[in-house]
Amino acid sequence: MADPEQAALAKAMSTGTAVEVASLRDEYSHTMANPDGTLTLSMATAPQRGRAADGSWAGIDTTLVRYPDGSVGPRVAAVGVRFSGGGEGAGLVRVDREGHRLRLGWPTRLPAPVLAGDAATYREVLPGVDLRLTATPEGFREVLVVRTPAAARSAGLRRVRFSVAAEGLRVRGTAGGGMQALDGDGEVVFSSPPAMMWDSTGDAAAAASGSATGSTTATSSASTTSTTTTTATTSAPGRASTAGRSAGVPVPPRRAVDPATAARRLTPDGGKADAGLAPDADDETALMPVEVAAGSVAVTPDPEVLTGADTVFPVFIDPSIGVNRSEWTMVSSIHDPQWKWTGDEGMGYCATYRGYWCGSGFKKRLFFEFTRSRLVGKEVLDATFAITEVWSMSCEASWVDLRRVDGGISSSTKWPGPASVDLMVDRKVAYGRGSACSPSAPAQPVEFNDNDTGDDIEENENLTDTVQDFAEGKWSRLTLMLRAKDESDPNGWKRFKNDAVLSVVYIPIPDKPKPVGVRPNNSTEVDCSTDPKDPVVADRATPVVVGTPQVTAVAKKDPTQSLQVEFAVQRYDTTTKTGTQVWSDYEPDSGWVADGKQQSTTVKAGVLQDNVTYRLRARTQSHASYKSKGYDRWSPYSTWCYFKVDSTAPAPPVITSTGVYQECTAEACPAAGGPGEKGGFTFSPAAGSTDVVKYRWLLQGDGAPTATTTVTGKTATVTVTPPLAGTYRLRVEAYDALRQGTPAYYQFRVAAPPGPVGAWSFTEASGTVAADATTVVTTHPLTLAGGAAFDARARRGDLPADQSADHSLGLNGSTGYAAASGPVLNHTTSFTVSGWAYLTDAGHNSVVLGQTADDATSAGFALYYSTAYHKWIFNWHWIDPATGKAKFIRSLADLEYPATKVWTHLTGVYDTQASTIQLYVNGRPQGTPVPLTGAVRTVSTAGAFQVGRASVEKVAFTDYFTGLIDEVNAWQRALTPDEVAEQAVSASAEGDPATALVASWSADTGAVTGGTTIPDASAYGRGNLTLSESGAALDVESGLITLTGSGSATANGPVVDETGSFTVAATASVDSAALAKKAVGYRAQVAGQRSGTSGAESSWAIWYEQVSVSDGVPLGVWTFGRTGVDGSGAATTRAVLASTDPAMTDTHVQLTGVYDATDRSLRLYVDVFSQDDSATPPVLGQDQQGFGELTVGRGRRAGAWGDGLPGTVSELRLWAGAMTNSQVAELVLGAEL
Repeated sequence: MADPEQAALAKAMSTGTAVEVASLRDEYSHTMANPDGTLTLSMATAPQRGRAADGSWAGIDTTLVRYPDGSVGPRVAAVGVRFSGGGEGAGLVRVDREGHRLRLGWPTRLPAPVLAGDAATYREVLPGVDLRLTATPEGFREVLVVRTPAAARSAGLRRVRFSVAAEGLRVRGTAGGGMQALDGDGEVVFSSPPAMMWDSTGDAAAAASGSATGSTTATSSASTTSTTTTTATTSAPGRASTAGRSAGVPVPPRRAVDPATAARRLTPDGGKADAGLAPDADDETALMPVEVAAGSVAVTPDPEVLTGADTVFPVFIDPSIGVNRSEWTMVSSIHDPQWKWTGDEGMGYCATYRGYWCGSGFKKRLFFEFTRSRLVGKEVLDATFAITEVWSMSCEASWVDLRRVDGGISSSTKWPGPASVDLMVDRKVAYGRGSACSPSAPAQPVEFNDNDTGDDIEENENLTDTVQDFAEGKWSRLTLMLRAKDESDPNGWKRFKNDAVLSVVYIPIPDKPKPVGVRPNNSTEVDCSTDPKDPVVADRATPVVVGTPQVTAVAKKDPTQSLQVEFAVQRYDTTTKTGTQVWSDYEPDSGWVADGKQQSTTVKAGVLQDNVTYRLRARTQSHASYKSKGYDRWSPYSTWCYFKVDSTAPAPPVITSTGVYQECTAEACPAAGGPGEKGGFTFSPAAGSTDVVKYRWLLQGDGAPTATTTVTGKTATVTVTPPLAGTYRLRVEAYDALRQGTPAYYQFRVAAPPGPVGAWSFTEASGTVAADATTVVTTHPLTLAGGAAFDARARRGDLPADQSADHSLGLNGSTGYAAASGPVLNHTTSFTVSGWAYLTDAGHNSVVLGQTADDATSAGFALYYSTAYHKWIFNWHWIDPATGKAKFIRSLADLEYPATKVWTHLTGVYDTQASTIQLYVNGRPQGTPVPLTGAVRTVSTAGAFQVGRASVEKVAFTDYFTGLIDEVNAWQRALTPDEVAEQAVSASAEGDPATALVASWSADTGAVTGGTTIPDASAYGRGNLTLSESGAALDVESGLITLTGSGSATANGPVVDETGSFTVAATASVDSAALAKKAVGYRAQVAGQRSGTSGAESSWAIWYEQVSVSDGVPLGVWTFGRTGVDGSGAATTRAVLASTDPAMTDTHVQLTGVYDATDRSLRLYVDVFSQDDSATPPVLGQDQQGFGELTVGRGRRAGAWGDGLPGTVSELRLWAGAMTNSQVAELVLGAEL
């Protein structure tokens, strides 16, 4: 745990005052450490702060200033925003968020802007037309101000086009007529609703009456649709009818003046004080879909509003863009929504009350939506929703309801909004009238918190329980509605400020202690055996047991000093394979400790007996005291550690290094040797051990084999070969004629080997040179030619904000390539080459990389796909001096017909010492090393290193690659098999595997309600997910595919190389009523990939499996499985992993399956929690690649389609790469770590 975080909690507990955990602060939220050991997270819908120019946090200030580079931007906003200071139109506006950038340009030169507060006006960008840019806390707005009828007839307004350039983003249109910019993981970073245009009819009417507009709508913010009409939000342009004071409603002589509208007076030039930001109630309006094309976005103004006979000028045309972090909106019974309104907004029934006129008799509701990103992994103790009431109809208090609604909100949400499903809290209040009330009632926050104590307890209030359900993943977003309890009472009319905050008091959820084990002797080393047949031998009846308390990965940044470890030891019956508890203890004995602070205790004397097997497990307890109530939560238990007491067993042997590896001490741990470099060790008996006959040893560390090795003799010498760099532990047990002894340990560190001599990540976004990232004396940049270009689809996917966006090398299959100016590798000594290949055309040979000599031998190598063999191949080739013809020695892939349009890792190793070549696919060796018998390997002049093409027999280059190539590396040594496997993971600098989103289908993105297709939202633009004609229905607003059990949805697969690592995530629910009618063993498949075009099985699948039905209530588990098939399509091997807890029904659940090709193991996550409790996860017995249909809602099994899902699915996403626990939390669930 980071010291500053722990320091905040320690300071709070010692001073009795809450202290902010500064590292957890962002634009929308902050976290306080409380004196009672709890933490309080406050999440706002609107940004509260941003980064100032010096990088420090500051309050939001959208006042525009001029920056040294000539640009214009707000002082402080939640995103980086820069407007043009004048000049070339291409630099009109730039918006940045977490390493992603979007640029918009105007087609002509721009004048210097006139600045006024948060607005920059560019005069006369067209004759009679001004362009106004307004900075908002989350983005910006663009408004074209058309001042005259003559200007409205300009050809430049028939279609208004802006250029678009995206860095690390993909821009696309939505079915609702808006625009989205998505990152590499398919998440929306920036968004825009349909554009709006309106005239000034309302201003003219107000001017004629000599008064303000009387509108009760507030100003809309960036990236929002803002109207005050009754037009439904659709994707087609449409003109709205007017509403408001002009609707014929009589105005009583006495009117209540709403402070929010009183300030909106006419300015001397006849416009509104907020002119150009939002239409007034009587303005003529129209919606315009945003048209997205390659490199541009455009809107087509409605000619009726623009040039109609009744149009009142000026006319405003408003496309806008903002960050997609949070969402809120107002819906009205007669007005269009106010999406992401700013300032304050009305709620309730606006009509005449006791002679005071509010409005024409309309209703308004306010909605606020929160994400789980900061709540994942939290135990919620209390929750409060707060929002400031700035005005009420009278001093007489009225009831306001806070309700949870079904589904989410968007810019197209309109009256009456999502349906209410649960009352959270209600409050009776009247604030904002100030001294007009007695006592004075100024504007102040209204806090909605469960009233669950005291005499006036209200048992129907459950905001805290709801937020806990939300934190646990019951819903992906929490949407709350603020409404008047009585929507027919005009006294219930109020106005609320846009400062809604959800505050949550929580403690982190504990995780299983890691590591857990025993100290079998005087050594400080901790040991654990998960095999009851091979327990660790302890030389005393009072061994020390050790465990380190943990919190879940998603809570690792949360400070906590309220953890404890519970230890439990059972006597294990080797016959019945059951245990009986004989001892337990807690550490520390009193008080609590922080996450990651190791705890140990000694088993009580007299409990354990000699020659008896015992087993140990532990769990973490998290504690809090809040509102005089104690809260305790326990993690699951750790895996059992088996041990045996034998006080007369052979003592730990003496381990002596006879080679390069020196033993680590408390003061130093010198690195030596290298991966694959052997080290000698001698084992000898401890003093007094005279009857030792053999030793058993095991090397423990990354990549080390799990099997033990036995050597005989009183003294023995062995050779150990560490496969990777890093720290290893040699564990040795001495045996006498009867039994094993307690182990000895020797820890040493293996030095890192020489790095690559060439490394190309193709991170450049443009240009014709790919830099060599190595630090060798002579680097080898590659020059792109023949149409080769950098492509935004890349194997490392979406990268952190502090890194440049990833790219790959895109090749056209006929002329494109990249080449060094000369050789990168020396052919006469060992080398290794590797790269990621995304092959899109298997109709011709495609070379990933190679190097051929320029002399008569033409000796060289190539890594490529062969149409003759239908396989990946690593070859050595040369010219036979006797015939003048090329000769080849090939190392072939095991599987034929590899999948196309998937990322595959390829490695070729040339070992001079063994005189062999070896191909690896996805880190796994293919066949055995192939001898280079008879090959010419000596060259006088090496040729240039090539990527994407090859030459043999000194003829023209051929076999141009079609597709993408990424992360090419070259080493002047033979990598060990474990090093190759490590390269296939392509770990980041932080050590996490590289993951790339390669397919994403979401029911709420880019589809049409009632339609049958959902487009792929990933950068790879795969085909649609198509719904069946019956049994499946699509609802975009709720973001659901609803399935009856007979319907499904299908896309073309595969989308990942299933012989490599991949991750699949789906959000789904199952219908308990339908499942209650199913038999035990019934499967309801959420998603899966068919094993082949004529395959009888699912290559991988996620499903619900029925375990029992009791009294009409189904009980089942979630399952992730893989099936290997033979050439006929019949199943040959299976690996299945089920959830440890029963599956929740009738609620949405995030399910994630991970296949790790390193060891062919499976992992399953339900929400953020790993479901693997065993020490040995299930393993697939073979490499397996699926083909054919990728399905949602049904599966292929035993030669037939079936396993229909009665329930819903909202999204399906797949990544290349095996995610870790923290990556599942961050990339799948959106948790902020």
